[in-house]
Amino acid sequence: MELSPFQNQNEMQDFVPSPVSRKCIQEINYDDGPPSIHQNNFEYIPGNCINEAIISLLGEGEPHDFYNLLINDEIFEMIVEQTNLFASQRLMSEDSDLGKSSKFHSWTPTTVSEIKIFFGIIAYMGLVKMPTLERYWSTNSKYKNQICGKFMPRNRFELILTMLHFSDNQSNDSNSRLHKVQSLVDKFVCKSQMFYTPARVFCTDESLIPFRGRLIFKQYIPDKAHIYGEKIFKLCAGPGYTWNMKIYSGKEADQNNSIPTKVVLELRSEKLLDTGRMAVTDNYYTSIDLANQLLQRRTHLMGTLRANRRGNPKEVVDAKLKKGEIKAKQVENGISILKWKDKRDVLMLSTYHFNETVTIQIRGKEIVKPLMVVDYNKGKSSVDLSDQFASYESCVRKTVKWYHKIAIEIILGTAIVNSHLLYEEVTGNKISLLDFREAIIDKLLDRPLTDPDVQKKHMHLRNSQETQESEEGTVGVAIRRN
Repeated sequence: MELSPFQNQNEMQDFVPSPVSRKCIQEINYDDGPPSIHQNNFEYIPGNCINEAIISLLGEGEPHDFYNLLINDEIFEMIVEQTNLFASQRLMSEDSDLGKSSKFHSWTPTTVSEIKIFFGIIAYMGLVKMPTLERYWSTNSKYKNQICGKFMPRNRFELILTMLHFSDNQSNDSNSRLHKVQSLVDKFVCKSQMFYTPARVFCTDESLIPFRGRLIFKQYIPDKAHIYGEKIFKLCAGPGYTWNMKIYSGKEADQNNSIPTKVVLELRSEKLLDTGRMAVTDNYYTSIDLANQLLQRRTHLMGTLRANRRGNPKEVVDAKLKKGEIKAKQVENGISILKWKDKRDVLMLSTYHFNETVTIQIRGKEIVKPLMVVDYNKGKSSVDLSDQFASYESCVRKTVKWYHKIAIEIILGTAIVNSHLLYEEVTGNKISLLDFREAIIDKLLDRPLTDPDVQKKHMHLRNSQETQESEEGTVGVAIRRN
């Protein structure tokens, strides 16, 4: 049995662990003799992460082909339908306070092609930052550009931005706080799960979309780059692919499970259970109760652990250790609790590891670490990478409408990161996320190939592919990132 769940996996191909030391640390006490270190030996059968259909159909696809897998015309048609419906409801409402000279009376129904241009302009605003929205249409030489004014008048852009909607306010469930955006989230998650399946290791964590407006479920998380915003629970895999998500809308009562346990159990799917996979979580989610529930479905759990969790062995939690020392104990069902002293105490739980150590090289020095810690650091990176890539050239802008923030983050943030990963793995082409985003913008704006900028971009992508093929001989199907 392999000691690390990351060995021989594509997403961890850059990490080759040193030989594992099986010697038990002296500080470990065995109450009932040596524990069964690998009691939960669930067989994992590797499979293809990418849907085989798109491998055969899009082996030579362009960036926009992969983006269309996740954000296709069906989603744009839904946005067009709901935007036009909301505009008509607002204009015909008896409670409308619009004056006779209001610019909203000039509204005309939008179309799919116009909505694509609208989102293309928003994506362009993520590339080129200006002080205010109005500056993108300024004729001042300091701000003048060849994009916004060419494709859409400013008044029309502001009208669509005001009317932009994703669901019918009159027919939605008024008891759901997320009814304005839930249909978009559901469609995106369905598409994301259709074309990619996590490998053996997947990670659950939360992300924060910056928002400082009035919102009953706005969150404050001081550890995030933006401390106020809308919290999204994510299940990610590989180098940042978002496979599932759930928007936090307030505490939900559950008599059987705590909130963190409930989140993990909701995000994981039947497709991921009973397959020997491993869930990686941080100390907000990790608990012995969650580990037991996942073990019942032949799924491992690994994560950092809070010292005050119910069932933690006191002899491990209260142990006074010197730097480099380890104390571990196996509790019920082969669940291991480990404490390791680094710069500070590190408390962890795993149903896969026990007290194995590995020697790694850091700045030319050999350092012995618990294998559990090394594997956790690798597995936990999925959500961090997803957030990091989505933050590049972010299109999220100031708005008083919270659901606009979520929708733009999905359509022009998470969807582009996911499709970029699919593109690189299926085609074998290695391009930067910036180049990929620019190609998507060109397609959304429907810029013709006769445009000099677009010709230059396509020539750059083609040259990059030819250079890579000449260096490697054949293009391997592997996940690569800049």
